[in-house]
Amino acid sequence: MTTENIKQAMTKEGFDLGRMLSANKKLRNKDNIVIWNANVLTETNGKVWYGDLNLTTEANKLKRVAEQAGEPLFVLREMDCRFGTEREQLPWNLYAQKSVWDTTLPTPSRA
Repeated sequence: MTTENIKQAMTKEGFDLGRMLSANKKLRNKDNIVIWNANVLTETNGKVWYGDLNLTTEANKLKRVAEQAGEPLFVLREMDCRFGTEREQLPWNLYAQKSVWDTTLPTPSRA
């Protein structure tokens, strides 16, 4: 699946490119695991999406996109894959190691 196809699948699941969940980076429900300015990558296509993610409520949507893509999606924090820096040119295994969650794992929740 191409990067553009993955972006389209993300949009269909409600993940508009660059979306913000909250302008002040706060959510009322502190039990949610939110990754602000997240980067979503695949091994084949690299960075395919960026924006705010609520993993607690949206992990299953990401898993559906991964099924369509035919490969796992990896979620990284903003600083681990910044725009226009050498951090976007690292070997794939370093990205996989830095991911905070990927679609092969169970849906995250706060204990």
